[in-house]
Amino acid sequence: MLRKVASSADGKEARKTLDEISIALRRGRQEALPLEYVNVSRALRRGGNLQEAKEYLRHALEMPLPKDERATDRLLRTTSAERGAISLAKRLIHIDDYLKSIIGYRAARTEGARKIAVVSAIVGGYDAPLLPAYVENEMDYIIFSDQKVPDFGIFDVRPLPYVDIDKTRSARYVKTHLTRILGGYDVIIWLDGCIMPVAPLLPAIQDFVSSGCEFAAMLHPFRASPYEEMRMCIAIGKDDVPIIQRQREHYRSQGYKSHCLIESNVFFVDARSEKVTEMLDLWWEQIRRFSRRDQLSLNYCLDKTGVKWKEMAPRGISARNHPNLVIFEHGQVPEGYDQFAAEVNRRLSSDMPSSP
Repeated sequence: MLRKVASSADGKEARKTLDEISIALRRGRQEALPLEYVNVSRALRRGGNLQEAKEYLRHALEMPLPKDERATDRLLRTTSAERGAISLAKRLIHIDDYLKSIIGYRAARTEGARKIAVVSAIVGGYDAPLLPAYVENEMDYIIFSDQKVPDFGIFDVRPLPYVDIDKTRSARYVKTHLTRILGGYDVIIWLDGCIMPVAPLLPAIQDFVSSGCEFAAMLHPFRASPYEEMRMCIAIGKDDVPIIQRQREHYRSQGYKSHCLIESNVFFVDARSEKVTEMLDLWWEQIRRFSRRDQLSLNYCLDKTGVKWKEMAPRGISARNHPNLVIFEHGQVPEGYDQFAAEVNRRLSSDMPSSP
């Protein structure tokens, strides 16, 4: 079935496949269906039918998800990675327009200081710099790294301000010192190195600013408190068990309770807020003293410092299924990214887009 869809440019064939999946749904095969949608979407993308591919992914997210957390997480990440591959394919088709946006962005750098920064850290070659689908002139894109990475005419690549024998803590230092190592910004956005924006970020930033909050993030899709996350980390060995146990007992000894858990791979901060700087300082102290798993301490630090924060998406929405973001597995290059990045670099070498 997949070969037939992939080889056909006719949307009728894709619709026939969609009908076949709908029949399977009526027969009670719910848990197998989302991956079937993903597989059909991938086949359509490789056949060049990108709009139909997106439609299949939309249907996949509407289907009942597996009850098992690992299966659900794997499905959401697979769906997200496929959305990213579709985004890359579209940009490659319209490479001239994309390059013009990069050239316009570079020209706009001389027109005045930007007040928004989008920041990531790449340490130890763990991730690759991921080009956003939309290059927004209002923002500086900054990467801190311990190695040479391509800037694609967009990224301001800077050396790590702190190097730890533990590479994860080197990245965490950047994450928890944003307002100290970056001056002059009103808003700073943190993106883990495995996350790529596929829609403009400015509307979400404007919503954040108008809210009057100092911090914004998404909640964890599976767990509802730092203590639940600690139990999971201990169970699967995510960090040194005695360290996590000491952290848990430290929080309990203070009577600390929390009924939500932030997933810290994406967040916004009001860079002008002294409370935010205080919170980030405390966050680094917790990571240095206890577990490097920064989700274990973020809610604690927000509550202790009284930083006013908001959820940037409804509960159940995370970087895995947010319509404006895609997430890839750490250390894995997205499908089609090498070809896309090489073409961007090749075209930018002449500083002028040329026809395919």
